[in-house]
Amino acid sequence: MKDLGFNVDINCKTRMYGMFNDTLSEKMEGQTEGQSGGQSGRVCVLVTGGSGLVGRAIERVVKEEGELIPIIRPQIHNGPPHPSNSGYAHAKRMVDVYNRACFQQYGRKYTAIIPTNIFGPYDNFNLDDAHVLPALVHKTFTAKRDGTALEVCGSGRGLRQFIYSLDLARLYLWVLREYDEVDPIILSVGEDEEITIKDVVDAIVEAYEFTGPVIYDTSKSDGQLKKTASNAKLRRYRPDFVFTDFKKGLCFLIKTELNFSSEDSSERL
Repeated sequence: MKDLGFNVDINCKTRMYGMFNDTLSEKMEGQTEGQSGGQSGRVCVLVTGGSGLVGRAIERVVKEEGELIPIIRPQIHNGPPHPSNSGYAHAKRMVDVYNRACFQQYGRKYTAIIPTNIFGPYDNFNLDDAHVLPALVHKTFTAKRDGTALEVCGSGRGLRQFIYSLDLARLYLWVLREYDEVDPIILSVGEDEEITIKDVVDAIVEAYEFTGPVIYDTSKSDGQLKKTASNAKLRRYRPDFVFTDFKKGLCFLIKTELNFSSEDSSERL
């Protein structure tokens, strides 16, 4: 960051935890690694993910007609998180507690960025622990190469908001330069850009021109079906910001990530 003229650190989580590896085998690692991110003496902005922070809070905020309303920052501590991200989520909630305590006791102004689902080039495409979109990209590549069916975990009904990684990088730099609150800020596309996992699958299939069968394995969990995040605060600050169109960002990702091998899922052209 010094090369860019910033005398600060951006302290990101050491690892992204998907639903299956946090749920099945790595609860303690998710909690301890999530909390360790807040211990740097020089940190200015600590980046957390959206899924754990919103957790089950959104399931408790319901309109009279029974529709879920978008999560906003004051609601992130409401209720227990979804069990698929329990330890990881509690650790990330504590980032906000830590930042506020530092400000109240020492006057140090730290903040936290809360992005929703990030996608873009140079992601983790390892099928053992990749997040949903890079995992689906790798699966579709493999299915087309081998002439097999594309198998998708769950029903495809889950709804998610996806933000392109380069958009998020631009917003990170804006936060460093101009955002002056301890209160966290959600960095996300709008609520109207929330799409289903099936929409994601269809877009990847179209981009790859995959013509084989697509099988949804409903014996696998969908995770939390809906966890809409509000970007109203971001829009108050940055009404001018233009997000990359999802399909355009996806096509660019696929063009740069065409070569996967069985030995190294991150191998690239």
